[in-house]
Amino acid sequence: MKKYLDSEELNKIIKQLSVKILQNCGDNFCLLGVRKGGVKVVDALAKELQNKTDKLDVGYIDVSLYRDDIHKRLPDVPLEGTDINFSLENKTVILVDEVLFTGRTIRAAIDQVMALGRPRLIRLVTLVNRHGRELPIQADYVGLTIEESHTNKIEVIYNGGEDDGIYFTNNSQIS
Repeated sequence: MKKYLDSEELNKIIKQLSVKILQNCGDNFCLLGVRKGGVKVVDALAKELQNKTDKLDVGYIDVSLYRDDIHKRLPDVPLEGTDINFSLENKTVILVDEVLFTGRTIRAAIDQVMALGRPRLIRLVTLVNRHGRELPIQADYVGLTIEESHTNKIEVIYNGGEDDGIYFTNNSQIS
Protein backbone atom coordinates (compact mmCIF):
# COMPACT_ATOMS: atom_id res chain seq x y z
CA MET A 1 0.00 0.00 0.00
CA LYS A 2 1.32 3.41 -0.97
CA LYS A 3 0.36 6.39 1.22
CA TYR A 4 -1.00 9.34 -0.75
CA LEU A 5 -2.10 11.60 2.11
CA ASP A 6 -1.26 11.55 5.82
CA SER A 7 -3.48 12.00 8.88
CA GLU A 8 -2.69 15.70 9.30
CA GLU A 9 -3.74 16.47 5.73
CA LEU A 10 -6.83 14.28 6.12
CA ASN A 11 -7.89 16.24 9.21
CA LYS A 12 -7.45 19.53 7.32
CA ILE A 13 -9.75 18.24 4.58
CA ILE A 14 -12.41 17.26 7.15
CA LYS A 15 -12.26 20.76 8.67
CA GLN A 16 -12.53 22.41 5.24
CA LEU A 17 -15.51 20.24 4.28
CA SER A 18 -17.28 21.06 7.55
CA VAL A 19 -16.86 24.80 6.90
CA LYS A 20 -18.30 24.43 3.38
CA ILE A 21 -21.28 22.47 4.72
CA LEU A 22 -22.05 25.17 7.31
CA GLN A 23 -21.71 27.96 4.75
CA ASN A 24 -24.03 26.34 2.22
CA CYS A 25 -26.59 24.17 3.98
CA GLY A 26 -28.39 26.43 6.43
CA ASP A 27 -29.62 24.98 9.69
CA ASN A 28 -32.04 22.27 8.60
CA PHE A 29 -29.65 19.56 7.44
CA CYS A 30 -28.63 16.08 8.48
CA LEU A 31 -25.63 13.90 7.74
CA LEU A 32 -25.97 10.34 6.45
CA GLY A 33 -22.86 8.20 6.26
CA VAL A 34 -22.93 5.54 3.57
CA ARG A 35 -21.82 2.26 5.12
CA LYS A 36 -19.08 1.10 5.12
CA GLY A 37 -16.51 3.75 4.22
CA GLY A 38 -18.64 6.81 4.87
CA VAL A 39 -19.17 5.96 8.55
CA LYS A 40 -15.80 7.19 9.85
CA VAL A 41 -15.95 10.23 7.58
CA VAL A 42 -19.45 11.23 8.72
CA ASP A 43 -18.41 10.76 12.36
CA ALA A 44 -15.40 13.04 11.84
CA LEU A 45 -17.56 15.67 10.11
CA ALA A 46 -20.15 15.45 12.89
CA LYS A 47 -17.43 15.99 15.50
CA GLU A 48 -16.32 19.14 13.65
CA LEU A 49 -19.90 20.41 13.22
CA GLN A 50 -21.50 19.54 16.57
CA ASN A 51 -20.40 22.71 18.37
CA LYS A 52 -21.16 24.97 15.41
CA THR A 53 -24.82 24.15 14.89
CA ASP A 54 -27.85 24.03 17.20
CA LYS A 55 -28.92 20.47 16.42
CA LEU A 56 -27.15 17.95 14.27
CA ASP A 57 -28.83 14.73 13.16
CA VAL A 58 -26.45 12.00 12.06
CA GLY A 59 -27.41 8.62 10.63
CA TYR A 60 -26.01 5.72 8.66
CA ILE A 61 -27.40 3.93 5.63
CA ASP A 62 -26.62 0.47 4.31
CA VAL A 63 -27.25 0.49 0.57
CA SER A 64 -26.63 -3.24 0.04
CA LEU A 65 -30.23 -4.03 -0.90
CA TYR A 66 -30.46 -1.03 -3.24
CA ARG A 67 -27.37 -1.82 -5.32
CA ASP A 68 -27.77 -2.72 -8.98
CA ASP A 69 -25.39 -5.67 -8.61
CA ILE A 70 -27.28 -7.34 -5.75
CA HIS A 71 -28.21 -10.28 -7.98
CA LYS A 72 -24.50 -11.13 -8.23
CA ARG A 73 -24.11 -11.09 -4.45
CA LEU A 74 -27.19 -13.05 -3.38
CA PRO A 75 -27.76 -14.90 -1.10
CA ASP A 76 -24.70 -13.74 0.86
CA VAL A 77 -25.29 -9.99 0.94
CA PRO A 78 -23.56 -8.66 4.08
CA LEU A 79 -25.93 -6.26 5.82
CA GLU A 80 -24.75 -3.70 8.34
CA GLY A 81 -28.10 -1.99 8.80
CA THR A 82 -29.51 1.47 8.40
CA ASP A 83 -29.62 3.63 11.51
CA ILE A 84 -31.69 6.81 11.17
CA ASN A 85 -33.73 7.94 14.17
CA PHE A 86 -35.05 11.20 12.71
CA SER A 87 -37.26 12.30 9.84
CA LEU A 88 -35.76 13.20 6.47
CA GLU A 89 -38.84 15.18 5.44
CA ASN A 90 -37.98 18.66 4.13
CA LYS A 91 -34.37 18.46 5.31
CA THR A 92 -31.20 18.92 3.35
CA VAL A 93 -29.74 15.40 3.43
CA ILE A 94 -25.99 15.33 3.10
CA LEU A 95 -24.77 11.93 1.97
CA VAL A 96 -21.19 11.23 3.03
CA ASP A 97 -18.90 8.63 1.47
CA GLU A 98 -15.15 8.23 1.44
CA VAL A 99 -14.55 7.66 -2.30
CA LEU A 100 -16.75 8.55 -5.26
CA PHE A 101 -15.80 6.35 -8.20
CA THR A 102 -18.45 4.86 -10.51
CA GLY A 103 -21.42 6.56 -8.86
CA ARG A 104 -23.29 3.30 -8.35
CA THR A 105 -23.11 3.31 -4.54
CA ILE A 106 -24.41 6.87 -4.41
CA ARG A 107 -27.25 6.02 -6.81
CA ALA A 108 -28.23 3.26 -4.40
CA ALA A 109 -27.96 5.69 -1.47
CA ILE A 110 -30.24 8.21 -3.19
CA ASP A 111 -32.78 5.45 -3.89
CA GLN A 112 -32.76 4.46 -0.24
CA VAL A 113 -33.08 8.04 1.00
CA MET A 114 -36.10 8.56 -1.26
CA ALA A 115 -37.66 5.35 0.07
CA LEU A 116 -37.28 6.70 3.62
CA GLY A 117 -38.79 10.15 3.08
CA ARG A 118 -38.90 13.23 0.90
CA PRO A 119 -35.95 15.50 1.65
CA ARG A 120 -35.85 19.10 0.48
CA LEU A 121 -32.40 18.57 -1.08
CA ILE A 122 -29.80 15.84 -1.30
CA ARG A 123 -26.15 16.84 -1.36
CA LEU A 124 -23.04 14.67 -1.57
CA VAL A 125 -19.75 14.95 0.31
CA THR A 126 -16.80 12.77 -0.59
CA LEU A 127 -13.24 12.79 0.66
CA VAL A 128 -11.91 11.49 -2.65
CA ASN A 129 -13.38 12.13 -6.08
CA ARG A 130 -11.85 9.77 -8.57
CA HIS A 131 -12.43 9.52 -12.28
CA GLY A 132 -14.37 6.59 -13.73
CA ARG A 133 -18.00 7.60 -13.36
CA GLU A 134 -20.53 5.23 -14.92
CA LEU A 135 -23.54 7.32 -13.89
CA PRO A 136 -24.16 11.09 -14.08
CA ILE A 137 -23.45 11.70 -10.38
CA GLN A 138 -21.07 14.26 -8.96
CA ALA A 139 -20.19 15.43 -5.47
CA ASP A 140 -21.18 18.86 -4.17
CA TYR A 141 -18.29 18.94 -1.68
CA VAL A 142 -14.99 17.24 -2.52
CA GLY A 143 -11.92 16.87 -0.33
CA LEU A 144 -9.57 16.10 -3.21
CA THR A 145 -9.70 14.75 -6.75
CA ILE A 146 -7.36 11.93 -7.71
CA GLU A 147 -6.69 10.60 -11.19
CA GLU A 148 -5.62 7.04 -10.58
CA SER A 149 -5.52 3.87 -12.64
CA HIS A 150 -8.63 1.70 -12.54
CA THR A 151 -6.43 -1.17 -11.39
CA ASN A 152 -5.56 0.70 -8.20
CA LYS A 153 -7.95 0.79 -5.30
CA ILE A 154 -8.07 3.91 -3.15
CA GLU A 155 -8.47 3.15 0.54
CA VAL A 156 -9.23 5.66 3.26
CA ILE A 157 -8.15 4.77 6.78
CA TYR A 158 -9.59 7.09 9.41
CA ASN A 159 -9.43 5.66 12.92
CA GLY A 160 -7.89 8.57 14.81
CA GLY A 161 -4.35 7.17 14.68
CA GLU A 162 -1.06 7.87 12.97
CA ASP A 163 -1.84 5.33 10.23
CA ASP A 164 -4.77 7.48 9.08
CA GLY A 165 -4.53 8.55 5.51
CA ILE A 166 -5.41 7.85 1.92
CA TYR A 167 -3.67 4.89 0.33
CA PHE A 168 -3.37 3.26 -3.09
CA THR A 169 -3.46 -0.50 -3.38
CA ASN A 170 -2.67 -2.22 -6.66
CA ASN A 171 -5.48 -4.65 -7.51
CA SER A 172 -6.31 -6.44 -10.70
CA GLN A 173 -10.02 -5.74 -10.11
CA ILE A 174 -11.97 -3.05 -8.32
CA SER A 175 -15.41 -3.85 -7.04
